[in-house]
Amino acid sequence: MANSNTTELFEALTLLAKEKGIDPAVLIEKIQTALVIAIKKEYPRSENIKFDIDIAKGKFDVAIQKEVADRLSARPCTKDYGAITVAVDAVANVTTTRVLPRTLFYPAPNVDSAVVRIDIDRTKYDIADHALFRRTVKVAFAMRRKTLVNNLMVGFSLSRADAENVLARADLAVGCRGEELSTEQFVALYKVLAEVTQK
Repeated sequence: MANSNTTELFEALTLLAKEKGIDPAVLIEKIQTALVIAIKKEYPRSENIKFDIDIAKGKFDVAIQKEVADRLSARPCTKDYGAITVAVDAVANVTTTRVLPRTLFYPAPNVDSAVVRIDIDRTKYDIADHALFRRTVKVAFAMRRKTLVNNLMVGFSLSRADAENVLARADLAVGCRGEELSTEQFVALYKVLAEVTQK
């Protein structure tokens, strides 16, 4: 069952199609094409990407390379966990519903695929400035081998003392790395940076 935010998204798409005199199916097709292009830009090796967006049922499923699906639902401190994981988790709930072996496709690709259910929920976290939140996440993962302090110093032009102070205010350990933070901790970090960068 789709949550209220997903339902609102589909209602907005329906209204937009009606206002512009566009067939909803054409609008959905354009959205699907844009999403495929975005995924292939981020993951050039992705094959057999398919979207199933059903406005009537409020359903948003995507068949993608299993490697990408694993990254979307990864947990902190794992090799698959990264900026895309946090960015998506901040505004949606992701569930892998089934794995599609490569043998199901012809010609068979070199990788397995998976079907992922994405339920949009923009009220999941209190994020007023999504651009700054995305920048915070990107900076944290910019150099995975570096500590978060070092990444903040480079990404936000902070002194070491200021970067350490930001982490302390966000209740984070000075020696932590971006891959160790949960989405909730990234939100806390972003809020402190929002205060610091606005001064």
